[in-house]
Amino acid sequence: MHTMKTALSAFLLVMALAMLHPTAADDGMAAPRVVVDNPSRSFGTIKRGEAVNIVFTLQNIGTAPLKFERIEFSRPDMNIQIRQEILPGESADATVLWNTSRFSGDYDGEVILFSNDPNRPVLSLNITGKVISPFTILPRPALYLSQFEGQESSQFLEIRNNQSKDVKITDLEKIGSHYETDLSAIEEGRRYRVKVSVPAEVPVGKYEERVVIHTDDPLNPRLYAAINVLVKSSVHLSSQHVDLGTISMKDLVSKPGLLEFLSQTVVINRKQGEMRITNIDSDLDFLQISADPGTPSSAFTIDIRPLESLLEPGPIDGRILLTTDDPEFETLSITVSGKIVP
Repeated sequence: MHTMKTALSAFLLVMALAMLHPTAADDGMAAPRVVVDNPSRSFGTIKRGEAVNIVFTLQNIGTAPLKFERIEFSRPDMNIQIRQEILPGESADATVLWNTSRFSGDYDGEVILFSNDPNRPVLSLNITGKVISPFTILPRPALYLSQFEGQESSQFLEIRNNQSKDVKITDLEKIGSHYETDLSAIEEGRRYRVKVSVPAEVPVGKYEERVVIHTDDPLNPRLYAAINVLVKSSVHLSSQHVDLGTISMKDLVSKPGLLEFLSQTVVINRKQGEMRITNIDSDLDFLQISADPGTPSSAFTIDIRPLESLLEPGPIDGRILLTTDDPEFETLSITVSGKIVP
């Protein structure tokens, strides 16, 4: 009963305050009021490079001029054409413009209008649709090739022509020297395949290269595909550096389980045969480090976990040393960085 009385008292208080502080529209003062025919519109499916012009009709059904004070866009390549003021009883078009030349895929954009309408000071106009690129190159965003030193590897690029007209690939231009290409037509003018091969002579290292695909399309004479090559030594670490980021001791207290997300994993692979990790050492005392499996293997998972009880504020700058029974790789090193804050 007491709870019901308290709720009723609170309701009456809110109503009394509302009566003491009415909006301009409620107290009889002149005020604008904006309505829009449909605040969410779709442009359907279009090709990249085509212009998007979506027209929204805004109406001021209030009793004072409607003024737009600020406009924000969810994407930097959007714009809008709109009158700064709409008089009472009048309607005006707001045309949202968007440049599709740098976009492909599903689109969801928003224009936010801030006005002097006391009941609807923020109005959102949404546009959605799909933009199809003239060409699709798979895989995206890059072709990845990985191999141990002394081995060969190959993968395939596929180029698809999404236009109604046929387009031929006339040439392949390599930007980089650590791969070879071989072009073949799956369907002449529509689909092509490029075999990308990495020879066994390529030395250990990471190589970020590109291939330029020349076509007979005057609007798209050159297409580009990224080629990423990784040649691994006979014992390879997925990463030789671990960044723990910024560890907040306050967040660890207020968010149980956060420490699990700060754990890191490094994978070790051996080209041939098995080896044993005989010892793990680190100059960072707050790290708990384990290797799985603990028996001889050709692949290991190194689990790196901070221990909350040993954390102290300050920079993290240290290393983990793994000792193995491989005479060529007796010691493997992983550097560790980050920061601990209170």
